[in-house]
Amino acid sequence: MWIIEMAQFTITAYYLLGGGYSMLTDDHVRMDLFYGRLSKKGKAKMDIFTSIFLIFYLILLFVGSITSLIYTIETKQKLFTAWAPYVWPIKTLMLIGILLMLLQAFSTLFKDIAKVKERTL
Repeated sequence: MWIIEMAQFTITAYYLLGGGYSMLTDDHVRMDLFYGRLSKKGKAKMDIFTSIFLIFYLILLFVGSITSLIYTIETKQKLFTAWAPYVWPIKTLMLIGILLMLLQAFSTLFKDIAKVKERTL
């Protein structure tokens, strides 16, 4: 049973830490109804618009993950299984993954603002 839980922890860590990397390599999925027809400047404007919502969402997730991690550490929370591993390692990875994605979202936002202003970084 502990092998299944370890696999779940590993997959969760991979998923959480992969968000920022997928933004860095521009591999995330877009709804391409109108986006593909836009100019580079138009795409940058659209990315700025959507980045604002993404950053707001990630800030909420980040604050929630901090409070969740603090609660987990204070209560010494464990999974309710026979193995009963502590939950704080995966919650810490969740916090790190959200922070990395938030930093990458800000980086992407600044790059898009530079594209709109026709400046290089």
